Amino acid sequence: MARGEMSRHSILQMGNLLMVQERERFLSRLLHKHGIDSLEELRAFEAGCSTGYNLRLMVQWGARPSELAGIDIDPATVAYCSRNSPEIRVHTGSADRIPEPDQQFDLALAFTLFSSVPDEDVAQGIARELFRITRPGA
Repeated sequence: MARGEMSRHSILQMGNLLMVQERERFLSRLLHKHGIDSLEELRAFEAGCSTGYNLRLMVQWGARPSELAGIDIDPATVAYCSRNSPEIRVHTGSADRIPEPDQQFDLALAFTLFSSVPDEDVAQGIARELFRITRPGA
């Protein structure tokens, strides 16, 4: 990934910083709303994980890296995530074909992914995959 390309995703970009802060507040509220007060046993997956920022955030909040996984279509951001968080399982590919077993995760996230998918059939495929990999009742 070119230096300028990664700076586009940098937390130092004001727009990115504000978006990340709002996402952190949202995730905290979501977990609280569902009675999750510890991430220690949580198995989570993020579709459209990009550089893995949200997955690393969950590690900071107590999640075990070995219980986290993600997928992104951009090989450069997946490579960045893998280099910086080798213990988090991350796949390169489309989220409408997630290479994970059924009902593997307690939580499936897709923060900005659907706004980037103009094809309704692909978006529906992604939603089906996220439901498939999430255990019932989670």
